[in-house]
Amino acid sequence: FIKDTLKSEVKFSLTTNHSINIGIDVTTISPKVWSFESPNLYEATVKILYNGSLVDVREFKLGLKTIAVKKNEVLFNGKKLLFKGIGYVIETDKGGQTIINDLISKDLKIIKQSGANLVKFIGGTPNEFVLDLCDELGLMTLIDAQIGMPPSSQFRNEVYISRSLDVVSNIVMT
Repeated sequence: FIKDTLKSEVKFSLTTNHSINIGIDVTTISPKVWSFESPNLYEATVKILYNGSLVDVREFKLGLKTIAVKKNEVLFNGKKLLFKGIGYVIETDKGGQTIINDLISKDLKIIKQSGANLVKFIGGTPNEFVLDLCDELGLMTLIDAQIGMPPSSQFRNEVYISRSLDVVSNIVMT
């Protein structure tokens, strides 16, 4: 993992039972981008301080990449992307979470060795371990939005549309 020490500070206020999204701009010189062949990951730490005291800390790994759609083509890091993917269903009847993670880990390594660059998780959102492993292996993830197959009349129902957008937004933000 790449360990560049960069620091950025954002001051904000937050009231009880509310949330906010904060964007942080960090500049790095000659960044190593995440790709399917070289899944470079940076370590990041976010600390929340209140009156100078640490109240929360979150450490995670992230890959620097760009995804864009231009002229009906998907561009990944500026190059045309050809998806080579597989649908994957996580079976949960094999035992405890450790056993499941071990089985998924073996499966994902085989999927990567087969030449795939994308794993579509069917039937729900995988846990953080699985998503992190995909990042480390150089596999892009696609997660089914659990909005079902409603009758076409639902697509004019504002409540249904709002709830569906919330589900998709939560998947994208995680």
